[in-house]
Amino acid sequence: MPEPPLPDVVVLLYRADSTLVAATATDTAGGYRFSIVSTGSYFLVFLPPFYPDPIEPGFGLNAQGQTTSFLMQVAQSRVLDVAFVPDNGVSGVTAARPGAIPEIKIYPNPAGDWLWVELDGTERTAARLAVVDVTGRDVFRISNDGIRSGERILWQLDVKNAPPGTYFLVLENGDGQWVRKFVKF
Repeated sequence: MPEPPLPDVVVLLYRADSTLVAATATDTAGGYRFSIVSTGSYFLVFLPPFYPDPIEPGFGLNAQGQTTSFLMQVAQSRVLDVAFVPDNGVSGVTAARPGAIPEIKIYPNPAGDWLWVELDGTERTAARLAVVDVTGRDVFRISNDGIRSGERILWQLDVKNAPPGTYFLVLENGDGQWVRKFVKF
């Protein structure tokens, strides 16, 4: 039985030298398309959004969601078969009690100058938000009080001065810590 398609997975196209070429997201059927403008060696990185049941890279992907390099010609089509599998370890999430996972939305992903972060569904009164680069260095941190269960808090993050690349959004409060991956182009 084929697995269901995953919509809204960020797909990044890189040259073999790790230069980001383009970014898109999968459609409702799990499809995506890039126009190759020059012959060369490329690889893809897949960044799934948060799903109620956590997933991790599986078939055709390394632990960071990256494919192996492949050669592409102008106007050539290629199908890459990749899959995600359930993350039974629920990495990146710790919770003090069952049901403590709040709803977290980040958009747009990939981000240009601004990244919006929405949080809903926590009973704690304080939250801390950090943006961390792939080396683990803090890019910036934000604290905000007044989060109540059933209420929403919205952050507008200015990321225009951050260099293009992959970042991690870390949200923590008394209920736990949650990590979401996003891309700045």
